Amino acid sequence: MTTIAYKDGIMAGDTLHTRGGVVMSTIVTKIWRSRSGWLIGLTGYAGMAPKVEAWVENDCANPPPTFAKRSDDGSEGELLVVKPNGQAGIIERHGEWFRVDEPAATGSGYELALGAMAAGASAAEAVQIAMRYDRNSGGEVQVVMLEREATQAEVEAAEGLRVHLCDLDIGVA
Repeated sequence: MTTIAYKDGIMAGDTLHTRGGVVMSTIVTKIWRSRSGWLIGLTGYAGMAPKVEAWVENDCANPPPTFAKRSDDGSEGELLVVKPNGQAGIIERHGEWFRVDEPAATGSGYELALGAMAAGASAAEAVQIAMRYDRNSGGEVQVVMLEREATQAEVEAAEGLRVHLCDLDIGVA
């Protein structure tokens, strides 16, 4: 699945893509920021990424994509969404939204990430911890800030982690 965490205006996630226990890639983008500033983190079925990207490119204007349960491995997925005002929520596989308190996390390593953040870890540190113990989280740590993406120097100085920063231009003219 994956681990996505949010705390203090920062969403972080791992970049591992597995299928049936096989590593397919270690550099998959799972977090996006819309033009209006929403942060969206994807967990579960990686085949949903194009639908999520299209939703983000449309500035999250339409209802969010829904996840169909896959019959081959039973995988599902959900989205961790943070509005520009900092309100966090989970969108479950059929499009149901429910609000969650900060810190927030989702995915296979969410319990590890929540525990780490409750103990004082940042979102990026929490994902790093989850990656160590959750077999479905790995690769690098992707970090996206609520208002802007973190520069590599900022992240390394603040977190001391090896990170993968995405240079996303989501339909901005």
